[in-house]
Amino acid sequence: MTLYFDHNATAPLHPAARAAMCAAMDVVGNPSSVHSAGQQARGIVERARAQVAKALNVDEKGIVFTASGTEANNMVLTPHWRGCGYDLPLSCMLCAATEHVSVINGSHFAPELCFSIPVDAHGRVLPNVLRGELVKLAAQFDVPPLVSIQLANNETGVIQNIPELAAIVHEFGALLHVDASQGLGRIPIDMQTLGADIVTASAHKCGGPLGVGIIARRSHKMELAQSLIRGGGQEGGQRAGTQNVPAIAGLGALLPSPLAGEGGQRPDEGYKTTQQDNPSPFAALLPLPQGAREHIEHSLLTTFPTAIIFGQNAPRLPNTTLFAIPGITAEKALMAFDIAGVALSSGSACSSGKVGKSHVLKAMGVADELAACAIRISTGWNTTQDEITKFLTVAHTVLTRLAARAEKRVA
Repeated sequence: MTLYFDHNATAPLHPAARAAMCAAMDVVGNPSSVHSAGQQARGIVERARAQVAKALNVDEKGIVFTASGTEANNMVLTPHWRGCGYDLPLSCMLCAATEHVSVINGSHFAPELCFSIPVDAHGRVLPNVLRGELVKLAAQFDVPPLVSIQLANNETGVIQNIPELAAIVHEFGALLHVDASQGLGRIPIDMQTLGADIVTASAHKCGGPLGVGIIARRSHKMELAQSLIRGGGQEGGQRAGTQNVPAIAGLGALLPSPLAGEGGQRPDEGYKTTQQDNPSPFAALLPLPQGAREHIEHSLLTTFPTAIIFGQNAPRLPNTTLFAIPGITAEKALMAFDIAGVALSSGSACSSGKVGKSHVLKAMGVADELAACAIRISTGWNTTQDEITKFLTVAHTVLTRLAARAEKRVA
């Protein structure tokens, strides 16, 4: 049996999502049809929309369903927004250097109008750096930019202090987009606390189905003036095409499940929310043993003192560890782990199965030679203590053997 430690790429389908999807598959009808069968399908979609809205603490009119998180990012990264107080298109895009490739490569701004925010050695966007970049753009453009900053990084798990950064973005009259795909189901996402104008996410990272993503707008009056996918009037005219009813039902069922209520895990640091001041937090779908990430990292560092945990001193997701042991390349390690029955990755899963250079680690100032050794461990909702113990046993054997080979090569 494979030990699956690659939840940041895709998590196993949660039973609550599976049950809702199976029930929705028995409903025959197009949500846009006026007959009763169609209206039954529409009811499933609208119920899920309300569930998503409640989980994110935003008006359900502000929720748009898409086919993926990448599509959601591609849709919103455009200068053409209306209902934001601007008569002209947004001037340019400013995004963190560690953003997901669907943000860096997916915008509809001209290349010369896309600017990058440097991060520190831990992968964090520092407030003074963000302010400095916005000052430079304000001197160059009359219309504010669109700013895009991840909630949590897909490779390192580093969590950005979005509320603090949002306040700075809004000082300059700019719009803030937050890609929350890795945060959904792992840390609370309350749009009122977060301060983001637009949040995007996908379902399959935390136990939801493949094939569905979301756009959440702080105000439903904010609309895309030019939709990416045109045709019918679905999703309030924001995204044409017949909705994926079973997938949408699966996502909706996942959010209000008991696992997403009281007692969910919290980020170890970062922005603070409580059950009292957050009426509908989307807490974690991660019933991991307490301190699982810390246990994994302690074991690695004890056995391999030269190992490096990237972003170790920054707030991080409770399920993510990106580490490197100098001399052991990720390509060789991943093959060895796979043969031993362990599924890991070297970082992003959006590179056609290739082990390539990490733009995230490059932005953090990590040397190429060390970045080539980076391996990501990401646990999830069904990870058990027994699986963690077995994984650490396998990791000790695999990495010890590879380290010995690396030493021979050097000698």
